Amino acid sequence: MACDPGPELYYKNQTKSAEFLAEEIRSNGGQVSICESDLSDPDMIPMLFDKAEELFGQVDILVNNASYYKTDTFIPDAYLETKDSKYGRFNISAIKEKTYLRHFDINTRAAALLIAEYTRRFLDKGLSEGSILNISAENTLGAKRDITYNASKAALESYSRTAAAELARFGIRVNVIAPGAVQTGWINTDAERKILKRIPLKRLGKPEDISACALFLCSEKASWITGQVIGVNGGSS
Repeated sequence: MACDPGPELYYKNQTKSAEFLAEEIRSNGGQVSICESDLSDPDMIPMLFDKAEELFGQVDILVNNASYYKTDTFIPDAYLETKDSKYGRFNISAIKEKTYLRHFDINTRAAALLIAEYTRRFLDKGLSEGSILNISAENTLGAKRDITYNASKAALESYSRTAAAELARFGIRVNVIAPGAVQTGWINTDAERKILKRIPLKRLGKPEDISACALFLCSEKASWITGQVIGVNGGSS
């Protein structure tokens, strides 16, 4: 029996293995390989490129899509009111060093080191056309309850703009997608009604909306686009 959108469906989707997704890609004619790694470990980054080159040849496109997320706030835990202590399925707590570092290790440092490793290999091979796509977030100017996540994504956007300026002369384009409210299974009916009030196109995003923009930005059709942050959000920004 199909589940309605909400926690039950979200958690059910989370139990699907990487191999489940790999089989879906293969069934649609794609090539895929699964490689588990921890992006908080900088030593993993060259290994990922080695693995990709071994299986598929040179890396022409880099997409930084992995991220870490935990709600946090500047309000001390002892002062959090009951209505503030929950945000969806997430427990909110005051900012801590551990979660601060985890956000920036995954969302910012890993992406920056992946860009640097991609660029080094690109130049060593004498390539002339490349594309880097970074996935950010909608509220990088700041939002309550997500203070460190949004800050880490804002830093990623800064890295992206600088990379676009530095790497353009080598033929490498760098762009960013900032997704809005995408239905990944978590947004239930009540939450959807509230969210739709701020979306001019009056619907939630679908994963396909993000992937379509990603395909465009990484393709030759976007050959004169670099240094841009594209909000894929139904007009909510």
